[in-house]
Amino acid sequence: MNVIKKIETFLGIISLILFYVGLPLLVSETIKYFKLSKDSAGLIFFGYLILIGAFFGFCYYIFEKIGKYIERYETCKHGIKGGKTRLLCTACEDEKRAAEEKYRKQIELEEQKRRIQSSANELRNAELIRLTKTVLPSLDELRELSPSKFEDEIAAMFKRLGYNVKQTPYSSDAGRDAILWKEGEKYVLECKKYSSERQSGRPELQKFHSALISENARKGFFVTTGNFSRDAVKFAKSAQIELINGNKLIKYLIDSKPGISDDDRYYSKCLQCGELVQHHLRTPNTVQCRNNHPVEPTLILEKIFGIGPDTEQICPKCSSPMRLIKGRNGKFWGCTRYPACRSTRSWKP
Repeated sequence: MNVIKKIETFLGIISLILFYVGLPLLVSETIKYFKLSKDSAGLIFFGYLILIGAFFGFCYYIFEKIGKYIERYETCKHGIKGGKTRLLCTACEDEKRAAEEKYRKQIELEEQKRRIQSSANELRNAELIRLTKTVLPSLDELRELSPSKFEDEIAAMFKRLGYNVKQTPYSSDAGRDAILWKEGEKYVLECKKYSSERQSGRPELQKFHSALISENARKGFFVTTGNFSRDAVKFAKSAQIELINGNKLIKYLIDSKPGISDDDRYYSKCLQCGELVQHHLRTPNTVQCRNNHPVEPTLILEKIFGIGPDTEQICPKCSSPMRLIKGRNGKFWGCTRYPACRSTRSWKP
């Protein structure tokens, strides 16, 4: 077979040489020999081109037939002529069947992994949504959230309490983190994630009061994980501002979650075998399934307590929260990990 390939390559090189060098010379000599006019050079050139093309086409056809004949009777690696191409070698047939079986099992294994992964994502999303409605965060856990996640959690709390909520940008919000509506009345919300020792003073509330006036709101909610100074408490009484901190914040959270529970257990699936395992949200440890496969925890507190009113959907691809986005063709759910994840879902009002 290697000899045939070399001959085919040699013929290809010769044909190129003849075409670019020999053919123009042949046409020129023909004109001189037969004393023809130069006007007939094109016709002569075309005629020679047809003859040469036919010759090399015939050669290519012959060598292709010879190559196929040699390949048909080629000796397989077990020493049998035509063993592989003519199916005369049982060892080659066994190897072929073994390779096909291996490929089939590989496809089945990949499909099984895909089904397990899809099922595990669905279970994780269901557990995430369930825990957001039942698990009550402590003040310390709220303080561990990022400022934006804390705002999301408080905004979601008011939505569960029956308010329509529109969050403002996380930065440069002009003293308001969200605008609320309920029963035709407008309210303004401000959130501060502070330590237990830090107090919000009168200057912060005065800035917030300016936001109330500019929004023409009936009342304001100032929520903090810290405390308020005496001057702030005194100012709030005359400024239509409700101060929410500490136990009052926990009470609001309890009222917003009717199915609240101290049980922080949740289930996940082993990605190797699909077995169910149990985790605890507040003690995220690796556990083993019944087949002794290690299973990492799939949920963290920040994801449970940081889902805002516009991030109630869960991404089907990466299980991250999805945010409601206003696009050119209307609203839709988009993954908060965009552009790393471009998953979307349709939105229904």
